Amino acid sequence: MFVSALYERVLGAFRLNPFDILDLRMDATKTDLSKQFRKVSLLIHPDKCNHDRAKEAFELANAAYKMVQNEEEMKFTRAAIEQAKENVLAERAKEVQRNNALSTLHRLREGEEDKWKQSNEFHYRWKIQTQKVLTNMEWKKRRFGKRIREEEERVRKDEEEEKQKAKDAQKRQKTWEEQREERVGGWRQFVKTKESKKKKKKAQVPGAV
Repeated sequence: MFVSALYERVLGAFRLNPFDILDLRMDATKTDLSKQFRKVSLLIHPDKCNHDRAKEAFELANAAYKMVQNEEEMKFTRAAIEQAKENVLAERAKEVQRNNALSTLHRLREGEEDKWKQSNEFHYRWKIQTQKVLTNMEWKKRRFGKRIREEEERVRKDEEEEKQKAKDAQKRQKTWEEQREERVGGWRQFVKTKESKKKKKKAQVPGAV
């Protein structure tokens, strides 16, 4: 029963967040994540269980572990987690200001906010907010990546056009040079014919020398 529930939890986790896949709080350390992966992977390994989606669940857990080991991926994820935490705390501050009872409690009891930060409510809200932030960041990253690809494609096309223009110019220059002798010969023939006609005209004029 426990293993079956574990499969469902892994398969139903938010796939951009390794903390969620491995069922850990957002403040878990890299060591916590590695230990949890070893524990979870042993329980859901396809060779040890006959769950219909065992392979898929194991691959998700393995992908989460690879994310943890990838410094760039974790930098991205940690940034989202910190942003999500700030968002939750900002929302909490507004709630306390609006709620007279909460506001009074915070004034009377020192450390009440620190106590709340250890509660399940805080960590649940942190997890949900992390999902929202990660989704937004991933969307922006993909959109930015698309713009980069479009710009790279534009540059590539411009370079191809410039190369083609250079080839066409070389071809025209070569053709012009090849036809130069023909043009010169044609001009010479034209001048020769013109001179010949002049001589004939003179010969036809009475008294012309």
